[in-house]
Amino acid sequence: MKVQVLYFSAICLLFIGLFGSMRPNNSKATSILTPTGIQEKPVFKDPPGTIDGAKNPELIPEAVAYELLFLKLSRRTSGRIPDADRIAALAEKIGLSEDEMLRVRNVADEFKLRVSPLDEETKTLKDNHWPDPDPQILSRLQTLQIEKETIISDIISSLPTKISMATMSTLSQFLNGKMKQGIKLHEGPPTLPSGKSYPKKHH
Repeated sequence: MKVQVLYFSAICLLFIGLFGSMRPNNSKATSILTPTGIQEKPVFKDPPGTIDGAKNPELIPEAVAYELLFLKLSRRTSGRIPDADRIAALAEKIGLSEDEMLRVRNVADEFKLRVSPLDEETKTLKDNHWPDPDPQILSRLQTLQIEKETIISDIISSLPTKISMATMSTLSQFLNGKMKQGIKLHEGPPTLPSGKSYPKKHH
């Protein structure tokens, strides 16, 4: 299972069962009757090869969990919930004080600043060249993914110099507990940044 595909799918499935769920774009829905026999509730089947963090959190890479956490913590200029309220709720969920959350959030902002140019180029390439990218485009996309993974690894390695050991311990407990349990990884099918499916002929 390719690492770059896992990263992409993890982001598409963001925090399932933790910060809100997203429907996998290739999941099949079925209906089940409630005890009243009147209402129906959709049930979505995971595609073959899915890694379910609720069942096997040890199979969720640490880098994937950190990436999703940093994305969630980075500052936003829009949204239904005021940014301060959103972060306060996340700090309580993770178990961090206001001061600790500020330091972690500074790291998340650094992550977003460094990866945003890569994400923007990736989005542009996919939007302009899918579903028939040439080998040069595919090679560039792979290079961008490797660069992103290098940044993630670098930031994770730098954490002990930016936050306390106590904060590191709290983050580790959260990541290996609730965080990974709320993540699912699968191989596809990939989607464009707009969310529209494209053929798997190149994958």
